[in-house]
Amino acid sequence: MNFSYRNSFRWQQVLFCLSFFVCLNATAFADEYGFGFWTTASGLPQNTVNGIARTPDGYLWLAAFDGLARFDGVRFTVFDKGSSRGVVNNRFRGIFADRDGAVWALFLSAAVCVKL
Repeated sequence: MNFSYRNSFRWQQVLFCLSFFVCLNATAFADEYGFGFWTTASGLPQNTVNGIARTPDGYLWLAAFDGLARFDGVRFTVFDKGSSRGVVNNRFRGIFADRDGAVWALFLSAAVCVKL
């Protein structure tokens, strides 16, 4: 097999052109969706999120080390030991939703189920 730098340069040009068009397509695709971020100023209990789950009814649940937050698309509702019975610890390390719509939140040492 004969290797030449001229041939190699040609392949680099082809790969560059392909990657350029892929990036343009990805940018156009990303423009179809909004991008934003949430912080404590938006209503999160803490800026670090440890887990995210989406329930069948459309809510987005976020677990943080200072409580759970449920997002309805507009605002957050925070569930913590100061505002919700049954929450004995604000240190949530994960969250998931099962097929039935129940939200399972994981504490550092236990788990709690929120049946919707």
